[in-house]
Amino acid sequence: MTSLFAHFDIKQLLITIILSTLVLMGYTVWHMGLDPVLLTAGLLELGAVALAYKNFQENTQLEQRIVTLCKQMARGELEQRITQIPPSLTSSQTALALNDALDQVEVYMRETATLVEYQNQQKFYRPVLLTGMHGRFRTGLEQLKKSLDELERGYWQNTQTRMHNAISEAKTSGLLYNLQDIQKDLMAITSEMRDIEQRSGEAARNAKESKNAVQRVMENGDQ
Repeated sequence: MTSLFAHFDIKQLLITIILSTLVLMGYTVWHMGLDPVLLTAGLLELGAVALAYKNFQENTQLEQRIVTLCKQMARGELEQRITQIPPSLTSSQTALALNDALDQVEVYMRETATLVEYQNQQKFYRPVLLTGMHGRFRTGLEQLKKSLDELERGYWQNTQTRMHNAISEAKTSGLLYNLQDIQKDLMAITSEMRDIEQRSGEAARNAKESKNAVQRVMENGDQ
């Protein structure tokens, strides 16, 4: 069976109830005079409907704020929150839950970006902040921490390897430099020995020639 209120939204329904109550109160007063009981009942009914209408208006505004926040989230704007939430509205818990979910998303995104940035700058001292994170968000950050720890270990291993290679190259360069100095010294000594040998040969030849000259002089003197 189709509901009698199928073509009315809640706002129209509340307005209809208020108008109907006013009409009934006017009709009653017109035909029966002022009846305190009926008048009080009518006023209470009007007050209840007015309060319901006020709550409906506030809840509608809150729902519009929820929709606006969801659109901002879809655009990647994670800084906004719904504030001053009346606790008595039907959509209050939805707004609070949305704020909590957005807190998780924002912290996860910011923490991930910060950790990657610090990793690129070789700043490994910053810890992963897991306080307040739940479920997949916490698990995701824990997995990211493990990956970053592996990258840190690889970085220090590569740094250590480069240092060892640099030291080895320095030692090799020093050894080659020393060998070059020794080679230069040996070449200088060899050159000096050749000079000495040449001079010794010349001295020997001069001595032999002097000896021969002396012998000739002595032989000539004997004659």
